[in-house]
Amino acid sequence: MRILIAGSVQGDGSYEEAEICRLLAEKLKKAGHTTDYFLLPYGRNMLSLPEQILAYQLMQVNDSDLLITVGYPACMLKHHNKICYLLQLEPMLAEYWDFKYGVLANYQYSKILETVMQANAQALGSAKKIFVDSQLLADDLRARYALTAKLLSYPTLEPLPEVEQTKSRPYILCETNLLPWQRVELVLKLVAQETTACLKIFVPNADLVYKEYLQKLIDDRKLAERVEVIYRRAGLAEIAGADLVFVADYASRRIPNILGVAASLGVPVAAMQDCGAAAEFLPVHNLVQEVNIESVWEQIKHFKPVKKFSPNSEKFAGELLN
Repeated sequence: MRILIAGSVQGDGSYEEAEICRLLAEKLKKAGHTTDYFLLPYGRNMLSLPEQILAYQLMQVNDSDLLITVGYPACMLKHHNKICYLLQLEPMLAEYWDFKYGVLANYQYSKILETVMQANAQALGSAKKIFVDSQLLADDLRARYALTAKLLSYPTLEPLPEVEQTKSRPYILCETNLLPWQRVELVLKLVAQETTACLKIFVPNADLVYKEYLQKLIDDRKLAERVEVIYRRAGLAEIAGADLVFVADYASRRIPNILGVAASLGVPVAAMQDCGAAAEFLPVHNLVQEVNIESVWEQIKHFKPVKKFSPNSEKFAGELLN
């Protein structure tokens, strides 16, 4: 079968979609299919979102037997035989609509929301199958568009094979793109009172404005001695050596890869109580309330080991086709 895979890559967003595309192409080729993939840019700009969607819809991608789209808005591509895999929709017009992390419900944005929802309904409604990584997203699609999506976790994506470094003191590890709903200001509270431990923040991708904001927060709170910012993905040894991997996302439909990697290595993982989809596989004891975040070091011993279901890559590719 001739299979084309298309993924969306957000300019200041996560890397999971790109890695899933690469992995899928590799596994489907090994399974005997003629496979290729390409990545499409996506700018997180609500005013231009309808135009970006239209540009996607005008692309000609029909020279294949099957199109697999990974991420949003790659699902907008038109094809007679399309499978969609989603980690989220557009958060600013979905879970964060008319909220401090999204856009205000004024006339202009309300018209954009109406246009985008119509496009979502048409694009996803034309898909042969829809797969999602979280039950929350499946519930969203059912409630908003009366669409049924199958829950399918993506395989744990391998971290960078960094050379192991000497661990001089305990540390909590976070991987974030510094987006507003990832609440980096809460992350810094993890070491607001602790004097012997360190916080390592890995930033695979982020807008310059958010990088400057993070540095200002560190300087204003005099945390330079306890916070290390590294502008890349976390390495394997760095994740394995962490005392805790923490996610501060709010009401997110995306389950970040870093949690699955940490869980597979036996590293304790925790998230905020209002994290959203990540709570689907974290025990209640591993969910932190905002009022208690400064005492996380005292709570670490109570965090239970977790095991996020993560199919191997061959099974994941096979599930998409079957």
